[in-house]
Amino acid sequence: MPEASAVKGSSRTFFPNLDGLRAVAALLVLIAHLFGNADQHIHHNPWLDLVFHRWLTSGGVGVSFFFVLSGFLITYLLLEEMERTGGLDVRAFYIRRVLRIWPLYYLTVLIGFVYPVVKTVLQDPAQLLTERLGLQLLFLSNFDVLRNPFVGAMSQNITWSVAIEEQFYLFWPLLLLALKPRLLPAGLAAVILGSWAFRFANAGDPRVLYFHTLAVISDMAVGGLGAYLCLRSAPFRERIENLPRRTIGLVYLVGLAAIFFAYDSFNGPFLAASRRLVFSCFYVFVILEQNLAVASAFKMGDLKTLTKLGRYSYGIYMLHPIPLTLTLRECLRWGLAPQGWDAIWISGSLTLVLTLAMAWASYHWYERPFLKLKERYAQD
Repeated sequence: MPEASAVKGSSRTFFPNLDGLRAVAALLVLIAHLFGNADQHIHHNPWLDLVFHRWLTSGGVGVSFFFVLSGFLITYLLLEEMERTGGLDVRAFYIRRVLRIWPLYYLTVLIGFVYPVVKTVLQDPAQLLTERLGLQLLFLSNFDVLRNPFVGAMSQNITWSVAIEEQFYLFWPLLLLALKPRLLPAGLAAVILGSWAFRFANAGDPRVLYFHTLAVISDMAVGGLGAYLCLRSAPFRERIENLPRRTIGLVYLVGLAAIFFAYDSFNGPFLAASRRLVFSCFYVFVILEQNLAVASAFKMGDLKTLTKLGRYSYGIYMLHPIPLTLTLRECLRWGLAPQGWDAIWISGSLTLVLTLAMAWASYHWYERPFLKLKERYAQD
């Protein structure tokens, strides 16, 4: 195992173990949606309830991990640029984010609004929610979901987490510029504490806890704090690099157990507000351990298939609602109830294959020209 998995090139730092983690997070979301219609079968079987509700419907784990990962990676790269150049090219940063996120995001939004129109033209009425378009276009769709809980085409709803990430990208470099390096930990701690206080004040509303920007921004801040310590604190970095394998295994065991028993253990306003913080600390540990620890039992980069899938994780996340919606419609046409096991497995299998194919095609035939253009604005 290499001592550190952060590879520094002439233009950027690359973490080879992150792609596999991205793939796992995206697949968790996909699996959660595949089995989202299985509730009536699950509740009557305690073993199925244990497996499905705690693991196979844990899409929130994947989304939250993406948030922490974004906070870590973006903060690391921005701080590294500031350390290397003495400044920060905010314009280039915004252009890179636009070229990476916007093309597929807006394609998904377009599909989400064209789909109901086509259904209506074919005399198969669907909810045509054109009043939602403004919030979707402005990357405010998480507030749209709060106002209109999951109605219309599913692809209109999947954009909520990308909207939060874009809100984060908008103000994060400005925060780093506004704070002197020595004040950054205090600034990140203030964001984490403020987010916790917001969750505590809204502990009785699970939708706000899940979809509101102020409720989830602590995920990014925890990731950012991990990046800061990784870059600016040699003792912290050395501790992560030299973690014993037994300690690593114990942290994984405790973290996974906390996720597994979340719905039983995190009750009451204080614990409900703290749950996200506990999980995000575990996720940033996973990121740091995978990329720095020498004694890891395994590295995600060694899992070649998952690593390759990580390249397509954005497409997997954004596009999977399309084949899921269409395959469920076909199951209905075949006389299969959406909640039936036959429909769930048929739709799930087809959705998985079609999603991977669509994500591959999107990356190579649609997103790639934008990614090549993005390289022009890479850090020097």
